[in-house]
Amino acid sequence: MATAIDVKAFRLFRRPAKRLAGVSSPEKPDAVLHFLRSTAGLSPIQVRHVVRCCPCCLFSDVRATLLPKLQLLSSLFRPYDGPSEALADLVAACAPSWSSPFFFRCPRLLAIDDDQVLRRNLDILRGHPDVDVPAIVYKAPFLLLKPDSLESVYLLAEKELGIDPSSKEFVDALHLCAPFPKEILLRKLGIVRSYGFNNEQLFTMFRRSPIFLQLTEEHIRKKLDFLVGTVGLTKALLGNTWLLLFSLDSRLVPRYQLLQSLQSRRLLRQKINVGKAFAINQQRFNKVYVEKFCNGEGSDLAQSYMKNLSEPTLALQH
Repeated sequence: MATAIDVKAFRLFRRPAKRLAGVSSPEKPDAVLHFLRSTAGLSPIQVRHVVRCCPCCLFSDVRATLLPKLQLLSSLFRPYDGPSEALADLVAACAPSWSSPFFFRCPRLLAIDDDQVLRRNLDILRGHPDVDVPAIVYKAPFLLLKPDSLESVYLLAEKELGIDPSSKEFVDALHLCAPFPKEILLRKLGIVRSYGFNNEQLFTMFRRSPIFLQLTEEHIRKKLDFLVGTVGLTKALLGNTWLLLFSLDSRLVPRYQLLQSLQSRRLLRQKINVGKAFAINQQRFNKVYVEKFCNGEGSDLAQSYMKNLSEPTLALQH
């Protein structure tokens, strides 16, 4: 008598676990697990990670679906002739992309139609002789999941960011451009350029803090209005891009107002590195700029700052 799949072994999330628990026959999932372990050469930990992130792969047909995909991926290195270390590493490299919540909204590598999506995107990359295709797949395997044409992403990285396809940075450029529709990306790039940043500086900022591109256009403009327009930071943004991610209301503006007020009363003797003052953690900031003024001249400034302080999670962690 067939038994249900042991979903606890894979520590699945509630919805996929509920679906798998109702499967009466483990024949197909067992075949998939055997394929991942033996043919793909994944370790037990890698197999568990793949199944957790893409549980629907357990319902795939090994011969008709999974084997053609791995054959296609392995052709990046040499004709397929069985398991290889490079192939195992390649499949394993795809798994971390699935673990990100952002990529949960994209089709899974083991669930897409390889002829319509996977093969097409690989062919597009291969059609550009200057591109190191294996390097791109290793570093950004989620690019192969794009349901729309990868050609538009390639052109955005080359034309709009000005990155040479033969350079090592091109993989990062593709990685940055891939999640966004062309119109939205161009508007966001235009906003940043309007503050005096050239393509090289743009790429440096976004490569170091890609999350900044996920902010709304309004938030991007407000951050740059303050950091560039009010504070006058330009080079500091390139050297410490965490500044782009800190909260304006609960970190950047309160700290800046305190520093300006202390300076206006000539209570700070040394020259302030504003970028560093923004970046240091709350305990260090309090020690340097708040605690020493709590019981003397400037106590009203320190007390007002502490009263209104509400540090964001991101700031507390950095």
